[in-house]
Amino acid sequence: MAENVYENDDHYDYKIGIDVSYHNGAINWQKVKESGVDFVIIRAAYRGYGKEGKLNRDKCFEEYITGAHSAGLDVGVYIFSQAISEEEAKEEAEFILRIIKDHEIELPVVYDPESILDAVARTDDVMGISLREIRNYFAA
Repeated sequence: MAENVYENDDHYDYKIGIDVSYHNGAINWQKVKESGVDFVIIRAAYRGYGKEGKLNRDKCFEEYITGAHSAGLDVGVYIFSQAISEEEAKEEAEFILRIIKDHEIELPVVYDPESILDAVARTDDVMGISLREIRNYFAA
């Protein structure tokens, strides 16, 4: 992992963070904090690749947000998106807001639409301009 460190320069301040999802398994949050990590972005939800594009809650979200806060880490959340329309972007925004409504988060909600290189994705045929419009709709 490359790390940018700015030494002896009052113009820069930085924090170290990680992102996690259930793929990371059991996490010892105290060790994460002791390693120098300041914040975590936790996957709260994702949309599946299949034709139906089902929305799912991350299986470890509750465990992770509780553990991260207990260790004194700041928390943000993200949704892994496979939205192919503005309607689906709105559905994703509403879904993640329902998941986090009873939780305190210190950092933003992040919209994470990634290119899927090793599998067939719902977004394979979405043109760049449409994808930008979908992302903008989520943020609205």
